[in-house]
Amino acid sequence: MTTTKNTRNKKSRPDQEGSIFYNEKRQKWVAQYTVGYNPKTGRRIYRCKMADTRREAARKLEELRHTFASVRSVDAEQMTTEQWVKEWFRTYCAPKVRANSQASYTYLLRTVLRDIGHIPLIKLKAYDLQNMLFTTFRTHYKSALTARIMLRRILGKAVSLKLIAENPALDLELPQKPPKREFVKPSREDWQKLFEEKTRYRGWKMIMLTEFVTGARISEVLALRWQDISVLTGSGKDEKWQRLDGGAISAEKVTGGALHIGHALITGLGRKDGKPRTPILSPTKTRDGDRHLPLPPDYCRALLA
Repeated sequence: MTTTKNTRNKKSRPDQEGSIFYNEKRQKWVAQYTVGYNPKTGRRIYRCKMADTRREAARKLEELRHTFASVRSVDAEQMTTEQWVKEWFRTYCAPKVRANSQASYTYLLRTVLRDIGHIPLIKLKAYDLQNMLFTTFRTHYKSALTARIMLRRILGKAVSLKLIAENPALDLELPQKPPKREFVKPSREDWQKLFEEKTRYRGWKMIMLTEFVTGARISEVLALRWQDISVLTGSGKDEKWQRLDGGAISAEKVTGGALHIGHALITGLGRKDGKPRTPILSPTKTRDGDRHLPLPPDYCRALLA
């Protein structure tokens, strides 16, 4: 099929989206697509691709349409993956998570961005993410799992905001999962060795004993205050509850106790001066984490001592 010069100069608009025309100066077919308008001048913003034949130009126009049809923000083409991840973290993540979670997420995302941060957001592909998971996190299965979850959320938000057309993190595979380690229940001798361990940490024995009795998270154990613990004394009509910060209590009369776990001790964000992060008394990780646990009499007597 031959095309005359006059026919070449006429623009073709398949499906009324984009244009295909022949550029006499470059002697190339041009696929042109409107991606938006300049907010300052009001002029249209175009994206073009050159081709040797009209058929190839039609194919490239389809590629442009697929890339930009559902993209509302022209800034997305100029935005790198690193820029979007940092914007997502600042706007959508940090306000909703605790400081220690922010620190963990920051470290993980910093590792992810070393591989893909330089890629323009609109050009980020599934194989870029897959390659990163299989190389950077090849021997770190749990980190790879967390990274995949976060990338789905981050890029899913980019789709909902019309920054990109599709979420490239939807179908990522994880590195090979390591064999599950067999659980070995600590023996009484193991616990006794922990209790008697010589250490510079103040209250080590009671920390280990509290963990043994309650099974609470270590952050919850370290956040305990005297007012969180009550003991039951006496029996029958003389039975009553007393908080450990409420005055003198006779250890001989203790028949039980209760522990209120309502806080967790977490660490804040990293400091620029290199000093240790500041501990913060925070609510429990979940609403159900705020709970009361029974305490045996022997444990309560050890606390009183």
